[in-house]
Amino acid sequence: MSQSRDKQRASDYAAEGPPPRSEEFHTPEGGSKRSSAGANGSVRSKLSKWSRNSKRAHSRNDSQASSAGAAIAPPSEGERRLSGEDAITLDEDGDETVEAPAGAYAIQPPSRASLAIAAELPVLNEAGEQVRFGDLFENRRTIFCFLRHWLCPFCQMFTESLQLLDPLPLERAELDLVVIGQGHWHVTRAYKEVMNVPAWIQMYADPTRKIYKALGMTLRTNDAGPACTRPEYQTRGALKGTLIAMKRGVFDMPLRMPGDLKLLGGEFILGPGLQCSFTHRMVTVRGHLDLKRVLVQAGCD
Repeated sequence: MSQSRDKQRASDYAAEGPPPRSEEFHTPEGGSKRSSAGANGSVRSKLSKWSRNSKRAHSRNDSQASSAGAAIAPPSEGERRLSGEDAITLDEDGDETVEAPAGAYAIQPPSRASLAIAAELPVLNEAGEQVRFGDLFENRRTIFCFLRHWLCPFCQMFTESLQLLDPLPLERAELDLVVIGQGHWHVTRAYKEVMNVPAWIQMYADPTRKIYKALGMTLRTNDAGPACTRPEYQTRGALKGTLIAMKRGVFDMPLRMPGDLKLLGGEFILGPGLQCSFTHRMVTVRGHLDLKRVLVQAGCD
């Protein structure tokens, strides 16, 4: 009897088809509606209409945001940026400070305007006489090595390495080499003698540090960096180098204004004229670039 009823239900299902399926749709208002298959068309049309309204709303918001962005005030005089070049800000003295864009401090070359400013500034020779900085690279290329303070042990080891240089490759390439410190000029002659700097290398002082600032050397730190960055010119450890530097400062050189104890220097190839063909600013206290690598950049064998 039950088998006959099951057969009858199967035949009825085959003749009439499956019952209408119910589906649930979530509306934009956050509720839900259940609809049979016959009502699918009306639900789809409502969803399509809601989608079109949403797109129009987003379009209005975008236009309002763009108009609001256009009304943003330009940066102040002390914060203005030069696109593709240097950032110019005003320091506490009201002077313009040229800084490289973020992430490019070490290698961003100074602009032509910055070179023009630096060229008019004076440096002091071993006798305390003023020399126009631009005269040192007006007619030929010159490698400039800017030191930290006179008592820096790493800069002393860097300067000592200059005695190993052969002057002939520089003569063939028509290159000059100049070392500039940022302490008192009175120390220059004794510093050169104690570090055994060859006579053919010129040495000057920039006690005002305005040339440092004009060329973008503004980073101040006492960070020596990781041990793996130890340069070739560092022939002594930090402790021994510091003790030797202090001994030299007390007994071998005049105690006169060693300079800013945190300001870092760098290496530049300038000239002839207002040109800069190589830039390297220090980012750690032992961050001087080995002179061999600088000479390669200058085209020396």
